[in-house]
Amino acid sequence: MARHIEAGRLPAGPKRQPRKVSRAEAEAFALQLPSSRVPFDRDTSYWVGATQASRILGVNVARLNQLVAKGFVPFEVHADGRRIYRREQLLTVANAREARWH
Repeated sequence: MARHIEAGRLPAGPKRQPRKVSRAEAEAFALQLPSSRVPFDRDTSYWVGATQASRILGVNVARLNQLVAKGFVPFEVHADGRRIYRREQLLTVANAREARWH
C-alpha cells in the first residue's frame, strides 16, 4: 500500500498508524488496477463483468445493456473501458424484480 500512497493513488494517513481506507477509496483504487489484478466473474468476487451480471439478473447480455441504458442497473467503468457491476447491487435489483412479479 505504501507504494500506492507514494504514487498518489491513495491518500496518506498519520505516520505510524494503520491507514484505514474507505469503501469509496478502495473502489476507486480497484477501478484503476489492471484487469488481471481485479477478480471479476468469480462466484464470490465484489465486482462482476457483464456475463456474470446477466446471469445474476436472469437476462441475456443484450437485455442487461438495455437495463443499463435505462438506468435500472448501476455500473462503474473500469480503467480498461469495460463496465463492471457490484455483485450486491445486482442481487438487490434481482430481488426487487423477483418481488415485483410475485
